Amino acid sequence: MSIFSSNKSLVRVLAKGGILTPGYFLNITKAAKKLGNSTIYFGSRQDILFDIDRRKIDSIDQAFKESKIEYIVQDSPGVRNQNIVSSYVSVDILPSTSWINSGTYLYALENIDFTPRLRVNIVDPKQNLVPLFYGHLNFVASKRDKYWYLYLRLPETSELTRWPVMVYSSDIPELIKRIEDLFIINKISNTSELFNKTKETSDFQNANITEELRFDDSFFPNYEGIHKMQNGNNYWAGFFWRNNAYDISFIEEICLLCLRTGIPKISLTPWKSFLVKDIKEKDKLEWERIIGHFGINMHHSSFELNWHLPLLNKRALNLKRSIVKKFDQVDVRTFGMTFSIQTKKEIPFTSICIQESPSSKWFGPLEAFKTYTISHAENFNPNNSKYNIYAEGVLGSRVPQILIELTKIYYSQLNAIAEDKSKKEFKNKEKLKSVYFCKSCLTVYDDAVGDPTKNIKPGVAFASLPKDYTCQTCDASTENFSTKEIQVN
Repeated sequence: MSIFSSNKSLVRVLAKGGILTPGYFLNITKAAKKLGNSTIYFGSRQDILFDIDRRKIDSIDQAFKESKIEYIVQDSPGVRNQNIVSSYVSVDILPSTSWINSGTYLYALENIDFTPRLRVNIVDPKQNLVPLFYGHLNFVASKRDKYWYLYLRLPETSELTRWPVMVYSSDIPELIKRIEDLFIINKISNTSELFNKTKETSDFQNANITEELRFDDSFFPNYEGIHKMQNGNNYWAGFFWRNNAYDISFIEEICLLCLRTGIPKISLTPWKSFLVKDIKEKDKLEWERIIGHFGINMHHSSFELNWHLPLLNKRALNLKRSIVKKFDQVDVRTFGMTFSIQTKKEIPFTSICIQESPSSKWFGPLEAFKTYTISHAENFNPNNSKYNIYAEGVLGSRVPQILIELTKIYYSQLNAIAEDKSKKEFKNKEKLKSVYFCKSCLTVYDDAVGDPTKNIKPGVAFASLPKDYTCQTCDASTENFSTKEIQVN
């Protein structure tokens, strides 16, 4: 059950790539206030939401007209436009692919001068704040400069398929248009057929895929609080409210402070929070003052932060609260794991997914009789996109205990992975051997071989060579040799 009443409509404001200028964000809050709102909400697609009385829908255009704010009324008919998701928010606070920076995202988003009808994600596999594959068209950065993998997960299917070639940055907008037309108008959903059809009408600068996409298995980050950025002396601040109802007065103060202190962008996350980057040391006290003035809690535990819930659903929020309370009582560890509660079938992007069973809807408000199916991503890494069912028909009161079991399995698996990695590293070390090489011509002296050209038999160590020994290639003395490790079979 959503907190939006039956006489209300949900307005969804698009923020391309989850990026807003403070001025634009300020205009959105002003419009939301004119329509009778004191709070706004964030969606999992890095968008902004609020409600409006259906009798006042005609007043939306008037409220948004001057600022050219793009919006969608959720229950309007027809194909709805979608917000583009990006991992711009993670730049300079999390690891990045070598050629990815803020400008990379801004350039890509600027060239997409239309609003897609399919969900588009533009993401860096090195970061782990923005999920990689929960869009319909998922562009994932490769190691090769300006080239992206494309993974398709089109509507009404959970199958994730890879585009046969890598896509060049400048070709992304046109490729989105072509795939959308072929899928929506021509009803083509097969990846191979889509690829062949796009080749017929467009000349794209593709590149062959020479290696598989690799993504890090690093822990889910803490995206809240005030922290130092990776480069330079500036700070970033992350704001999270557990009920996802952000006071407009607070948002307005944040936007005005950004404008006063020269901060150009505010970033939204898929976890229904927002970040402000590039806070200068001299302005940090001013940020602390605003946080204190509004009584903002900046120290939520990972029990709170690593959850994804359906938008403002009381049932899901109550279940999360009961689970978090139990976690806190037993002092369970959840660091590195993420959880989601689903009341309808959606693409999951967390380590563990708690899905409300369809039969539960028959019980209406009788929460005690609702049951859930609990699944986890393979290896607990949601980027693997494959989920395994762990338990079905679980009563709500039993969900916390099942999750505690899964946390134990998760950490046992981590230990096993660490041990396996250690064994491999040890094994690799066994295969390494130190040899001496001439710094002038790079000729190697291997004591297992000796040097037949100088009558040096196998087994003679470099230290035992005659004082007058010289390199067999360039006649350099032993003083010109250095050591290196080589792999042996």
